[in-house]
Amino acid sequence: HIYNLVSSQIPPTTSIYQALIPSSISVFRSSKQMATANEVIKQGYLFKQGGSYRSWKKRHFVLKGSTLSYYNAPNERPKGEIDLKTGRGVRPKSKCTLEWPSAAKANLCFGVATDSRTYYVYGTDKTDVAEWTSAIQKVIKKEGKPDTDHKSDPEGKPEGIASKAVKGSVKLAAKITKIVAKNSGLVDDQTADIISGVADAAENQAEADRDATISDRLKMGGADAAGMVGDNVDDDAVRVVAKVAQEQFEADDDTTVEQRLLLAGGTAMQESSELVDDQIGSAAVNTAGRVLHDQGEADSDTNVEQRVLIATGSVVGGVADEVDNDIVTEVNEVVQEALNDGVEELKDEEEDEEEEDEVEIK
Repeated sequence: HIYNLVSSQIPPTTSIYQALIPSSISVFRSSKQMATANEVIKQGYLFKQGGSYRSWKKRHFVLKGSTLSYYNAPNERPKGEIDLKTGRGVRPKSKCTLEWPSAAKANLCFGVATDSRTYYVYGTDKTDVAEWTSAIQKVIKKEGKPDTDHKSDPEGKPEGIASKAVKGSVKLAAKITKIVAKNSGLVDDQTADIISGVADAAENQAEADRDATISDRLKMGGADAAGMVGDNVDDDAVRVVAKVAQEQFEADDDTTVEQRLLLAGGTAMQESSELVDDQIGSAAVNTAGRVLHDQGEADSDTNVEQRVLIATGSVVGGVADEVDNDIVTEVNEVVQEALNDGVEELKDEEEDEEEEDEVEIK
């Protein structure tokens, strides 16, 4: 009965199979396209340059659809996303205008150019990097805005003559100001130091990357101001606060709240240790501050075992700083090297385990 009912709705020249199969294929193709959009094309670790202070951080990258996301570690919230629909192309090292770290060899690094920014990354394995560049380029070619003119990339444009002239004038004026303030005798030493600090701040602004945002420049100015206050104000409490503020301004954009708290606490304790009259108490406060600070400088994905080794190194180093003895200094250097090697071995083991897990999943 059902067969007859369906057959009655099909033209006489079309079989029931011809009528049903195309629609099944259409549904299959639609579901396949949806799966492709959510499919992870490639993932793994690369080193990426930050947007503000240009430091290099190890990030876990995931290429899914037309989005390239990067994380501190897998299964965490993304630190950022690169929309490859605005992508212009993948640039080799020779087409990128920046100074790469020594580890970034020619066949290990590349830039991902978009309409708004060029992201600079490098890897450690030639085959892996080649797979990354090929996969990203394919997505840009299919869904982005491919353009081979690298000179028009953001952060890739040559600096204009006017911009160079302004920067040169500011730097020259800053140097002259410092010389006059220090040697003219027109102002007292403290005022001369403050004037020199302002000149240094102006020079730092002139030397900043030309693509630095207003936010970047405000952070630089805040750090310079805090440093100047800490160096020239004769008040211990103000000095401690200024040092903490300066470090917070200089911290990378992706520094977590937990890391900032550890850094602030560590710096405050180390700076305050000089105010403790008792030598043993001062050493204890300074060492405790060093432990906190070193924990704050560790990557957010550092595990407990690694943190224990880092803390041990902090304590040993703090004790060695307080003991004026050549033998203790040499022992400290050996211990620090051994502990650093231990941390690196734990990281390598963790990465090997992650790679094994990925292989098992595949």
